[in-house]
Amino acid sequence: MILEASLPPEKDCQALWRASIWVMKLQQGQVWKTLDGYYRIVQWERLEVEYKFIQDFNTRDGTHHHTTKKEFCRLIKGATLLKPEESKSPAKV
Repeated sequence: MILEASLPPEKDCQALWRASIWVMKLQQGQVWKTLDGYYRIVQWERLEVEYKFIQDFNTRDGTHHHTTKKEFCRLIKGATLLKPEESKSPAKV
């Protein structure tokens, strides 16, 4: 990547940092882990997301919610995306 010499180096680093942190690709079936629980994307559309909030991932009991894509991104800010094999494992009863 070629950076313009006219910009101070700290602005270049900030732009690269923002580009690497804020780019996330939402897909149906993804599970995001936060401090308070898990968010699983049930239905993903261009501007809206239907998701299930799960507090205990072992039981998979949770509540369904419908929100805008922007609000969902705010909910999962700082969350960790679980790998597909972690999120598809059968529920332990």
